[in-house]
Amino acid sequence: MVVAITKHNVKWLSPSPVWGRFREFKDQADRDLFAQPNILRFNNDNFMDELLSAMTYYPDKLSEWKARKETWRQPMATPKTAAKLILNEPLSDLNKTQKRQIEKRIQEQTVSTQNTSEPESSHQLPPLEAEPLKLYQPAQQRYYLVSASLVCQKRGLPDRIVDVGRQEQVSFLLRRLSLKKVADLPLNNETQDSEKTLLEFLADEKNVKNCDEYALVQTENGVQWKNFTDSNYSVNQAMPDEERLPMFTIGFSDLDNRNRRLLAGLIPVAKREAYINAAESITASLQPGQSIDNANKEKLLEQKKAALKSLFEMEVAGPWKAMIEQVYIERGQRGDTNKTDINALFDDAGPDPVTGVERFREVIKTSREQIQTISWYVLVDFAKFLHDYIHNVWEKLNDDQFDLTEDNEILLYQTIKGITLSDNLRGALIENGSYGSTDVKDDMAQALSAVIKTDELVDDLEKIDLTYDRENLPSYAVDDPRWPEFLFPLADPVVAGPLPDLNLPNESTAVGDEDISLAILDKFSERVINTISVAPGEAPEVISFTPPPVDSTLNSREAVFVIRCIYEQPNCGPFNPAVLSAPTEPFQMASFFDSDAPGRPIQIPMPIDISPAGLRKFNKNTTFMISDMLCGKLNSIRKLTFGDLVLSVLPWPFHKDLPEPTGPASCGGSNPFGMFCSLSIPIVTICAFVLLIIMVALFDLFFRWIPLLFVCLPIPGFKGKK
Repeated sequence: MVVAITKHNVKWLSPSPVWGRFREFKDQADRDLFAQPNILRFNNDNFMDELLSAMTYYPDKLSEWKARKETWRQPMATPKTAAKLILNEPLSDLNKTQKRQIEKRIQEQTVSTQNTSEPESSHQLPPLEAEPLKLYQPAQQRYYLVSASLVCQKRGLPDRIVDVGRQEQVSFLLRRLSLKKVADLPLNNETQDSEKTLLEFLADEKNVKNCDEYALVQTENGVQWKNFTDSNYSVNQAMPDEERLPMFTIGFSDLDNRNRRLLAGLIPVAKREAYINAAESITASLQPGQSIDNANKEKLLEQKKAALKSLFEMEVAGPWKAMIEQVYIERGQRGDTNKTDINALFDDAGPDPVTGVERFREVIKTSREQIQTISWYVLVDFAKFLHDYIHNVWEKLNDDQFDLTEDNEILLYQTIKGITLSDNLRGALIENGSYGSTDVKDDMAQALSAVIKTDELVDDLEKIDLTYDRENLPSYAVDDPRWPEFLFPLADPVVAGPLPDLNLPNESTAVGDEDISLAILDKFSERVINTISVAPGEAPEVISFTPPPVDSTLNSREAVFVIRCIYEQPNCGPFNPAVLSAPTEPFQMASFFDSDAPGRPIQIPMPIDISPAGLRKFNKNTTFMISDMLCGKLNSIRKLTFGDLVLSVLPWPFHKDLPEPTGPASCGGSNPFGMFCSLSIPIVTICAFVLLIIMVALFDLFFRWIPLLFVCLPIPGFKGKK
């Protein structure tokens, strides 16, 4: 009884200026549209002034700004009423009345002529594709507002006054859609999670009800999406800590001179990447009274393994694969893909320019030094990964007397021990005498142990600013950071590099050696991740690296969203819960480089007065910050010739690498100072000048007759100096 007396009948509806098109509610579709908030689209940076002016003089024309599907080829037509607006005009009741009387007479004349003439073409564009609406970013000169009316369910549907003094507030919630994981949907299991199927499925707005809604909430792991299906909340409620976006109020007078209010909020399309990359939360399935141990331990462990797999791929497996792919590319360019004996390639060593053996040796030496440099960093990252997430294996590498008890840990340790160097590769690494036989590690376990026992190795690798040159290593200065004193390359440009000894499926033997090597590393990554576990009765700890889960239902390049408006009365307690609106039509957010996005017109004005006296008037607002290392690179670039650039792009044996700096990287000899260069003209002008000079030079070089086509006409009064 108390609830019935105190309950406020508040409801969200579409913006009141567009109610005129809802004359009858013959079917459910009209009633749904009447209760659905609208998305307004603006194509200029003065969108707020345009909205205020439209609501002041032509509120009944608001439907012309309703967002529709568009591309740069078929843009949405600019509202006709926008041409009549005068932005920032002083408001006057008499002025508004006069404008509305004029508009009313024009409408009456239009209606009287419709019976004798063809009807005017519709403002709405024909449908382009069967997919949701796409919203573009402000950088593409598009702005979008969600608009709705908060009314009391009384006669006349009066506006509900939001009492800010009682902490009442209105805002809107961004929700993400995903297909329900049920078998009774009109989709098969093979294509249920595909992006194309989701977009086609949402082409019919009725199918929105067959999708799960996800709320964007703040958790201890950052911002994540929580599914309402796995929680105690319904889609008509707001989750705790759900992100709320602000709305503002616009007052206007309708055609009957009644004061009304429109609620609107700016849709943050520019935050698309943050919304897309937010992970799906697993802890949303916790029920009251349940603990992580009996509800979510396995799911949390799966989420942790998925995140750590991405981390391992990025820091260890990814660079290792890149080295293997690069060496196979180099072998293909040289045509020695079938040669596995390094001695057979160097039998004819000598300075003979015809054979080019010395040049070939230099290329192999440079490639090996680059591979070894990357291998040291990969070994360091692998050791840190084992220390942080597979600590027992790390202890075994640090102390051979440490006993492993878990089968997965023993298997991983044996796999690491099985990653060894071939005899040919070992001989090639120590042939020039810079390293001894004891400095070349036999297997990865020894290399990782050397990394672990050298506490300063990580800091030294981070401080090194010189290119690794094995022959010149003893001549480095004593105070300079030193490279590690052991070798263990993870690939080689001539012979086969070290790989885990894994048994692959039979079908893998039908592909090339490169594909087999990459498949072995994929299986090795799985073995590493499967070793991760937690102690009985403990929950997986939270890790700082939380990329989007690979197997998540939300992993889609083009996510689909809806918006719900919310009205909250925190002081009214449980008797008056928050009131949520119906969802808007589904929409996507365009990326910054979307191919369908309209282009913002950009003009780069060139300076008129380019004399020294004219250029010195520009503010010195462009500064290049150049570090000592970059300054050393610039000094070495100055010594390059056009012949060096040509030889650097030619294939072997004519290829010649660009010369590398041999001394310390600094500007001015041994002084490790950086520089800053300040210019008197904007950077845009510099870029425009450089581009103009290059284009003119190229045209003049290949087409000598182009200057004959130039026609210059004098413009009276257009001078650089006046």
